[in-house]
Amino acid sequence: MIRDTTEVPLGAIMALLPQTQCRLCGFDGCRPYAQALRAGAGVNRCPPGGEFTRQALATLLGREARDWEDDRRPTARPQVAIDPKGCIGCARCLPVCPVDAIVGAPGLLHAVVASECTGCLLCLTPCPVDCIAVFVHADPPSDPWPDRSRAEARQARLRAYRKARRARTPRRRESVHADSDRKRREIREALEHARRVRGWQGTTPDRRIPPGESRQPRCEESVMSGHYPFGGKANRVTAFAFFEKNQLSLELQERYYRWWYDFAKATVENDPDLKATRLVDFQHYPFGQHAETNFHLHGYKWATALADLGAFIANVIFPKLSEDASHKLAHDHDAMMKALLAERAKAPREAAPDVGRYRHV
Repeated sequence: MIRDTTEVPLGAIMALLPQTQCRLCGFDGCRPYAQALRAGAGVNRCPPGGEFTRQALATLLGREARDWEDDRRPTARPQVAIDPKGCIGCARCLPVCPVDAIVGAPGLLHAVVASECTGCLLCLTPCPVDCIAVFVHADPPSDPWPDRSRAEARQARLRAYRKARRARTPRRRESVHADSDRKRREIREALEHARRVRGWQGTTPDRRIPPGESRQPRCEESVMSGHYPFGGKANRVTAFAFFEKNQLSLELQERYYRWWYDFAKATVENDPDLKATRLVDFQHYPFGQHAETNFHLHGYKWATALADLGAFIANVIFPKLSEDASHKLAHDHDAMMKALLAERAKAPREAAPDVGRYRHV
């Protein structure tokens, strides 16, 4: 026999109760009564369960099956019916029925589903016109409160659970801006991450940074700080201005372009996704749709090719680089530029003739 009833599973006790939620036991339903049984309540307080439930509970909990209490002794199960001539459609009986045995709507005639009614009589008190009649259920005299099958008990339990959940969960309209703060925070974090990856530090303070926080120390060789002659909205004019500023000859311009071409091709070959989709673009040298174009202003040749390659590097490769890889790339680029400038010092570019506003190289 079980002595410590607090260790008895609540589900085992619930399986023995009829799940009529009639409150004849003095509790609000079968579950509260099951919790009270584990705490020491008597097993003789459930008239719908009858003798079977009383004996089964006593065996499960290891207690004596005491006789029924006088006010809770099983009697002939009652049943209710609504008088159609007296019903005013107030719907006050609908929420109190624990098993949803009453059908109807406000302003319409109500009716009782006889097969679902458990005879709890909870609908009598709310009715303002006393149109609910009570009569004895037509059950065999030997078993006035027949044990309900497990399927019926489960259906009644689920209906009672849904009704209780609807009662304790108020309806509310979800605001379309309920997650606005979370979305703004995620967008801000994504932007900050992208800027850190690309090395962009900006020229003006970012007002979206919370007070007390600061950016990382600025790297003079930052990828997106303008150190490279492409990226962002840069075009071939930007690349040509870079070549003019450093006085690079066509040979040195091609060597500069070739350095970026080798870097991009190696990156694509080492990345499985890029290798499967973009390696075909590096089968021909130079890279880009303007690679083979012979421009009238001949100095624009490598500048235009670098603009095409630079757009691919800035938009595809730079977002994949870590912060350490970005710094290493910047330092390698600086070393490469020093080598080119040293070559320029040995063989300066021939000055182009000044022909007025426009000059052709």
